[in-house]
Parts: sequence; structure tokens; C-alpha cells
Amino acid sequence: MAHFAIIRGSEKFVMFDHGAEQNVVLYGQIEPPEIDLKGITVPTALFIGKQDELATPEAGSWLANELANCVCYKELDDVDHASFNFGSDMGYVTEILE
Repeated sequence: MAHFAIIRGSEKFVMFDHGAEQNVVLYGQIEPPEIDLKGITVPTALFIGKQDELATPEAGSWLANELANCVCYKELDDVDHASFNFGSDMGYVTEILE
């Protein structure tokens, strides 16, 4: 959750921030390095809940544009963050599996 707090609201997707001193040890620089999302080439499907306040549709759209191989991007009505963990209807997943 700490890493999510670091990157939430930012237009950068960075490695975990351990603090300046430990970042230098781990990354060779004071600030955590940015992750090149265009370098992630695995086919990725994004299902975004329109009611999600943690991972917003705006953030999902940004991520879809940053990924090199987003094969499916779908915004779902009446779905929030918890729906993906506890939802009883996961039928939208069959779209990408077919």
C-alpha cells in the first residue's frame, strides 16, 4: 500500500521509495527510478471500474496508453475497487479469454 500511495496521483510509475540514503544503495540515485512501462511487452488486459476511487478510470486510461501491449481496455459500469476481489459476476473476463 505504501508504494501505491507513492505513485497515486503521479504521472510517473516509479520503483519503491526507500528514502534517499537507501535509494542510493539500491538504485544508485536519490530518487527511485521510473519504470519504463513501454518496456513491458506481455499482453495485458485492463478492466477498470467506473466507480473505483482508488484506481480511477483516468489512471487506467493513462496506464493503457503507457503500456506497450494493452490488448484489452474495458471500463465497467457500477464496479468499484472491491468488486474485483469480491464481485459475484466476473463474466467480463471471458471476453479476453476467448
